[in-house]
Amino acid sequence: MNTISKGTFCSVCNGRIETILDCGMQPVSNRFVKNNSSETEATFPLALGVCEACGLVQLNKRFQQHELIPKYDWINYTEPEEHVEMLANLIAGLKGKTILGISPKEDSTLEKLRAKGFTTYRLTEADLNCSLGSEIIQKNLSERADDIIKKHGTFSVVIARQILEHAYAPNEFIAALKKLTDNNGTIVIEVPESTKQLDSLDYGMLWEEHVSYFTETTFKNTLKKNGLEVNQFLVYPYRTEPSAIAFVSKSKNINIFKKMQVPMHASCEIKRAQRYGQLFNQQRTKIRE
Repeated sequence: MNTISKGTFCSVCNGRIETILDCGMQPVSNRFVKNNSSETEATFPLALGVCEACGLVQLNKRFQQHELIPKYDWINYTEPEEHVEMLANLIAGLKGKTILGISPKEDSTLEKLRAKGFTTYRLTEADLNCSLGSEIIQKNLSERADDIIKKHGTFSVVIARQILEHAYAPNEFIAALKKLTDNNGTIVIEVPESTKQLDSLDYGMLWEEHVSYFTETTFKNTLKKNGLEVNQFLVYPYRTEPSAIAFVSKSKNINIFKKMQVPMHASCEIKRAQRYGQLFNQQRTKIRE
C-alpha cells in the first residue's frame, strides 16, 4: 500500500481530501469465492483519506454501492447490543410517543420501547423500495422520504443506528432523517466511534464496508454542519469498536452552522489520521516478524 497525493472532496464539507493509505485493488469482503472455482474474484480500488478541512476520515476510492450487497442470504450483520436497554430508557425520557426505526438494526430498541407503552414503526422494504441492508437503505431513504411522510406522517423520535457510516451521501441521509422528524422532535443517531481503532493502528477496520470513520469530534462536527444541535452525547465503551450516540434536534439558528469555517479540533483529527497512514508499513513489518 502506498501513500499518494491529494484527491477527491469530502462527502460532508466538500473540503479537499488527502489520501493517507492507498490499498490498491481489493475484493469485497462478503464475496467468499470458493477454492478451485472458475469464478473470477472482482476487485475494486480502495483508498482511505482525511478531509483537510473538517478532519473526517473517509474512503476516497470507493466500491460502487450495489457491489457491497451480499450475494448470499446466509450472511447476517449484527451490531453490539449491550447498551440497548440503556438507550431505550434514555429515549423513553424524551417528549413524544411516536417513534420511527429506519432499519432492522433498530428492532431490539423498538421492542423495548413498545414494552414501555410507546407507539413504534419500523420502515419496510415496501416503504423504501429496496432490501433493508445498510449498503443501500441510506440512498433509498433520501429518495423516498417524502413518500414515507405522505403515508406515515412525521415522528417525535427517529432512530438510525449504525447506518450513517455507510452513507455515500451523508448530508442527504441526515436531511431525510430531519424530514421524517417533527419540528420539535429528536433524532437519535448511532455510529461506530473510530478513535480507538485509529490510535491502535487497527487496519482491519477498513474491511468493515464503512465509508466514513467517525471520531467524537468529526461526528459532532458533521451533525452541526447539517444544522443539528447536539442535546446529549455518549460513547458506550465496547472493547474493540465503541458506539457513539447523539441525541440531536433541528437547529433554530441554521446560519451559525452555515458560517462554520474551521470545525473544532480538526487539526488533531488530521494528525491522528496521518499517523494511521504513515505507520502502516511499520506495523505490517512488525506483525510479520
